[in-house]
Amino acid sequence: MLISFVVFSVFGYDIWALVCYLLIFVAVCMVFDLNEGLSPCTVLVTHILATKYMSFDVVKNEATFDAYRNIRRNIFKYVYAEKLETYKGISGQK
Repeated sequence: MLISFVVFSVFGYDIWALVCYLLIFVAVCMVFDLNEGLSPCTVLVTHILATKYMSFDVVKNEATFDAYRNIRRNIFKYVYAEKLETYKGISGQK
């Protein structure tokens, strides 16, 4: 979020600011091996770009939505893990 705040403050809320953000953020993720955080953080930043402003309330709202989505996904994985493994065994997937 700090990277997006700095980039949007310097370049404004434009597509080129998103490109600059992605160039910096992808490099940071690769250096620190944080690849699994790339997609969710980029989604949050595109939502902020769409609103054209960044405030604590906007960031809190987006982070809350992201946390809810992650909890729901993890519950789904837990509940259906056995069925998924069975399906993979039947279909021959690894």
